[in-house]
This record gives sequence, structure tokens and C-alpha cells, in this order.
Amino acid sequence: VGMDMDGIKPFLTYATTATTTSEGEADLKSTAFELGATVALGGDDSVVFNYSSATFNDGTNAGTETGFELGYGTTVGPVALGVGYGSASSSNSDANTTAAADGASQTDIEVKMSYSF
Repeated sequence: VGMDMDGIKPFLTYATTATTTSEGEADLKSTAFELGATVALGGDDSVVFNYSSATFNDGTNAGTETGFELGYGTTVGPVALGVGYGSASSSNSDANTTAAADGASQTDIEVKMSYSF
């Protein structure tokens, strides 16, 4: 869901899933959401903020992954420039799951340039 409020574009994404294997083994249930906004700064400049959270449970193990992103974008003539920073962390009850290890964290910086003609 998103809307445009005179230069501010908030958004919300929500999903929930439940999966059962063909052998009727453990169910995997997960829920995730993202909440954020893109804010126009004037001209072609904008800032975006995004917070996300996801939980999972397979009947034996449970965990949570959370993260946030902050980015800035602008255009100069035909060139679009963007830079972003993000961080994510996780916790789970069993390090043998497919999710990241308990207490794991990740940080990244993205720089992007594109040219249109």
C-alpha cells in the first residue's frame, strides 16, 4: 500500500505465509512487513527510509530478522546518482536453520549511477 502526500510517499508492505511439505512434515510460517517513505527534497532530490521485520517459525525453531535502509538520490541532467546505507540483524533459536545465525548482523553501503539517453 502506498500513497502520495504532496512530496511524501509513505508505503507499507505486509505478507504472511504458511507452507507444509509434501510429506506432511514441519510447517513453516512466516510474517514480514516493510514500512517506509520516500520524501522529495525539491528539484530531483529525494530521501528514502525503510524499516523491515520478518519472523519465522517451523514448529521447532523461531527467529526474527530486522533491518533499515536510508538512501539519497538525485539527477543531474541525464545522470542519476544514488547512495544508500542499510543494516540488518537476526536472532533465532537454532543456528542450524536456513536463516542467519543468532545475533548476526550485516551493514552495507550502495552507490549507484545510471545514465539515460
